[in-house]
Amino acid sequence: MLTFVAQPDFSAAAITAFVMFVALAGAGLDTRRLVPAAAGALLVLVLLASRFGYVSGRVSGFLAPESDRRGKGYEVLALARAQASATPTGVGLGHGVARHHLSSPGSDYVFAVVTEELGRRAAAAVAAAWLAIGAGAVLAARGTREPRLRAAALGAGVAAVAPAALHIAVCQGWLPIIGVSMPLLSYDPAAAVAAGAEFGLVAAVALAPRVGVQSKGA
Repeated sequence: MLTFVAQPDFSAAAITAFVMFVALAGAGLDTRRLVPAAAGALLVLVLLASRFGYVSGRVSGFLAPESDRRGKGYEVLALARAQASATPTGVGLGHGVARHHLSSPGSDYVFAVVTEELGRRAAAAVAAAWLAIGAGAVLAARGTREPRLRAAALGAGVAAVAPAALHIAVCQGWLPIIGVSMPLLSYDPAAAVAAGAEFGLVAAVALAPRVGVQSKGA
């Protein structure tokens, strides 16, 4: 929250709120009480975001990129060009046509670079890997009856997968540009450390029932 006050990052705030919602639901709280609170928090975030010029600029650039070539609309056009030039096997390393027009291809748009350079098959494999990570977190949560462990597994899984999902959605042109990196692939060391901690927490929850059985047997 202190980081958000210093430099408003509404995408990070939304991810944090979503992680809290999922963790509380996994801990056993009544979702009928959580949904109104989550909707209210989302409304507050939208109202706050609408008061910042850079947010409205990104939205307008997304809706009409041709008329916003000097802003984020130029990068929206570059992303569309990358998608149009992609083939199943890619255009080959070093032969991209859009990454040079993106402000940070190594971090904010790495999925678009993967799609363009390595092809749609590689991009589909990356998306499938993140789906598998999310499914693993759900299975780990379902494997324990302890509410705190279930909440930890679900929260860690969502915290790991949500940035990747937003990153892919932006690179596919489904959402306005919000500057969310993809953990483990983007040039973002902090995100890599956080993802490692989240994966470790999910693994610990998945192994907890087995460790408990072995300790009781001993």
